[in-house]
Amino acid sequence: MATNSLTRDDDTNFNFDIGRERLFLKNGQDTGFDALYRKDSGSALSIVTPKYKLTPHADANSFVEKLLGNQNIAYDIGKTAVTAGGNRFFREFRFPSMKFIPGEDGGPDNTALDGGRLDEYVPTIIVRNSYDRSSTLDFMYGGYRMVCSNGMITGKTIQRIQVKHIVKPDFSQIGNELVDRLEMTIEDFKRTYDRLNSQSANPYLEVLLMEAMTKRMAITLAAMSSGLVQVHYDSDGSIENVTASKQLSAYALLQLATNVATHQVRKFHRSLEVQKKIANIFEA
Repeated sequence: MATNSLTRDDDTNFNFDIGRERLFLKNGQDTGFDALYRKDSGSALSIVTPKYKLTPHADANSFVEKLLGNQNIAYDIGKTAVTAGGNRFFREFRFPSMKFIPGEDGGPDNTALDGGRLDEYVPTIIVRNSYDRSSTLDFMYGGYRMVCSNGMITGKTIQRIQVKHIVKPDFSQIGNELVDRLEMTIEDFKRTYDRLNSQSANPYLEVLLMEAMTKRMAITLAAMSSGLVQVHYDSDGSIENVTASKQLSAYALLQLATNVATHQVRKFHRSLEVQKKIANIFEA
């Protein structure tokens, strides 16, 4: 199982012990808060109230690994990130044996523009946790789409089980939900693929330009389309409109648009915003 690190200031080690002590002022007055700190380095993690229920990153990760092992579900580790001094944890569990490849069943497939058969939908569970209250304990599940060399997780395929840090997580209940619902996301994606692959790209292209894409992004999209998207200019050289060939399906346009969003928008959070808008336009 390969691990792809996306860390900024730590390595992917999230299995460290956490200390917790009451905070007092120099005069001995009780502040009413607790301090969380790393026992391996002594560095501070966060200040929390006594109501805060600690769930270590390692426990969340171990829960998923044991759940999948008990169910005999094969998985690969995707992206893993431990950031902010160990405060924040993110890990992807992917299930390539369950993947759906558009057109693999022999039906009509208009997706060859953006990777063709490299386009695939891989069911994924994402675990996210924090000690600094930047996020709850989250178990998100849905699909990881390969749109080129970048991957993305989009739209309504993502569901979320959220546990606030004021309760201890009921891992047995969470486990049942994860296993029962994961396969549902595959069927949802198949329905989305069938719908968009049978529709023309043009109506979606118009909405994309109004709601999600800049003119520069439209020019890039056209350049990547092998001539199936045309940019039309007026006499002043400004973009007048953009049209798509009848040969281009709405699904192929979705791939092209997400490819542009993952490559051309440099700031990560802005890229996610654009991807979300694109997914909503296509109801994907």
